[in-house]
Amino acid sequence: MDNFKGINVSYQDKNIISKSLSIISILHIALCVLLIPIIWLIVLSVQSFMTYGWGIQHEGDLPFYDNSIRSWCLFLVIFYSALVFMTFYNYWLHKDLIKDKWVVFAPSLFPPLFIWSLIYVIKKNYLINFWYFLWTNRVEPKQISHTELWHWLTGKTKSTKLIRNTILFYFTLTIFTIGMVFIGIKGPSDEIDGNIHDYFIFNTMSFFTQQNNIMCWAFLFVFAFSHKKIIFKDNTLQTYLCAYISVVGIVALTMIGPYIAFQSDGSEFLKPYNMTKFLWLHLIDQIFFIWFTINTFAQNYNPNHKPLKKYLLEGSIYPVFYGCYLYAVPFFSYYSVYGFLTNLNPFMLDENGNSVGNPWWIFGSIAVMIVIYSALLLFRWINDKICKNHIKYVCS
Repeated sequence: MDNFKGINVSYQDKNIISKSLSIISILHIALCVLLIPIIWLIVLSVQSFMTYGWGIQHEGDLPFYDNSIRSWCLFLVIFYSALVFMTFYNYWLHKDLIKDKWVVFAPSLFPPLFIWSLIYVIKKNYLINFWYFLWTNRVEPKQISHTELWHWLTGKTKSTKLIRNTILFYFTLTIFTIGMVFIGIKGPSDEIDGNIHDYFIFNTMSFFTQQNNIMCWAFLFVFAFSHKKIIFKDNTLQTYLCAYISVVGIVALTMIGPYIAFQSDGSEFLKPYNMTKFLWLHLIDQIFFIWFTINTFAQNYNPNHKPLKKYLLEGSIYPVFYGCYLYAVPFFSYYSVYGFLTNLNPFMLDENGNSVGNPWWIFGSIAVMIVIYSALLLFRWINDKICKNHIKYVCS
């Protein structure tokens, strides 16, 4: 036990303080980086509202540029709000241990003060302790290195199980890399018609599918170089990503895909390139990431020790804030990410004067959240089941 701020603090509590304040400081830096583009977009959006008004009923009432500005502004504001929420959430988790509250509150309310929290965590060695904890080797992984893979290919080793795990990982990374290419390019049948989807960055970041594929690809990419580190030995991150990307596949294959296919212009969707892209991002990626995730469960044997409520709360932060964006954007611009499925604005009209929004679709979000919670519980159960079976096998 050591004396810290007048109270006795154990070594474990010091690690908790280091982790919490370091994460908060990193979030403060992110808030500061986002502040300038958000202010710029808010100014442009206010100009747009003063020129064209708030309620947009017809598509032609708002130019494409203003449509994009308003949507981007809302997207970044909600993303910014999510970071602020995560900042205070990290503080709330360990508020009894964090005595210097100004380190949390001042930069959260005024991000340029992030330098204060950064200097504080550096001076206290919190950032160094957190980085060491995050990237230290905890156990020797059952994942072979690039050199060992080459030795196996040249016949110098015969570690069949390790080779199988490694090949699965690299194959999954390749599958997701191809998916990144599908996200980043337009197909031969895609036409630029002035729609907001034609902006590459917005097309990438606006959809749940693209966001999750990018997060999974980033996870795999970092895993390729740091698979020995403790951050990848805790299966919670894999569980969350696996649940999200599973929901992407379920919703797309059961709702969005059939709806597009049976529309009057569904023939475009059924063309080879478009169909391949859809199945790759909504089915193939999901299969391989789930396979890879369950394989990591079998390697790490690390049961989820988080209380169930905390696990579900943290797992729902991202979907809830994304849902806020989905349902709010039709009230700010003539745009809905998933068409009528996410359009709650009853005052938005089509070219025939009919309403294209329906507030009752808000209940669809309840069904989606039930699916997300079910996926989170399912993969947590799979992880714990694999760990229990391993413990039972070792003890037998």
